[in-house]
Amino acid sequence: LGPQASAFLDEMPAPDDDGEILVIQVDGKGAPMIGPEEHARRCKPHTKRPAGQSKRQVRRWRRRKKRSVRKKVGDKSKNARMATVGIVYTLRRLPDGTLEGPIHKRAIGTFKGARVLFQRLAREARKRGYGTKDTVFLADGANHLWTLQKEFFPGATPCLDWYHLCEYIWQAGGTVHRAGSDALATWVGERKDEFRRGEIDAALDAMKALGQNIGRSGPGTKGRRERLAKAIGYVENHRDFLQYEQLLARDLDIAT
Repeated sequence: LGPQASAFLDEMPAPDDDGEILVIQVDGKGAPMIGPEEHARRCKPHTKRPAGQSKRQVRRWRRRKKRSVRKKVGDKSKNARMATVGIVYTLRRLPDGTLEGPIHKRAIGTFKGARVLFQRLAREARKRGYGTKDTVFLADGANHLWTLQKEFFPGATPCLDWYHLCEYIWQAGGTVHRAGSDALATWVGERKDEFRRGEIDAALDAMKALGQNIGRSGPGTKGRRERLAKAIGYVENHRDFLQYEQLLARDLDIAT
């Protein structure tokens, strides 16, 4: 129904009671898929339970028959097809200065690539007032999304999604502090406060200081150094998009 629904939604006029602040969010998401072999297996009629066996025994037999490899922490499914998803909505400023919303949220997704999504988002955004309304654009660290943002929404305030940044903060802290420890939670909380206050140099210095506690040799040290370097590089490469202090001061969204 996607093609028919998208054409119908594109023809709809802009809402009369829309807010005066426009928010655009983009992210990629792997949609789980199954191959022909798995599809054929699932289409087979259910076999009757053998006489004398309980449901639990049958389930155990099926598990033994079809062994699956248990995923490790951080492993992702390899049978997914990448979709690109965008969200458009507005926020309305109330008399007391606070914001309400999201208002008239529209979700758009496609398997045809990010450029096709941005073309649809641009049509929706222009309909909703892009160019005349204050606009915020949120996305993760994927470089191609920010290239398209500059092309389609150059007038929007760019902001790196807060949740994606926090993942790298936890990753950096986990190279030194034990997972689940109070020390790790405290360290991460301090870095979050620094990023919210716009103290990016202080947060980066704290992340780089962790390297002094990682040895140059020994089991696991190479991987810890690589994870820390990746987290630091993520912050440094997206520094221009870390506008949390300015956006929070205006009560605007910083996360997708």
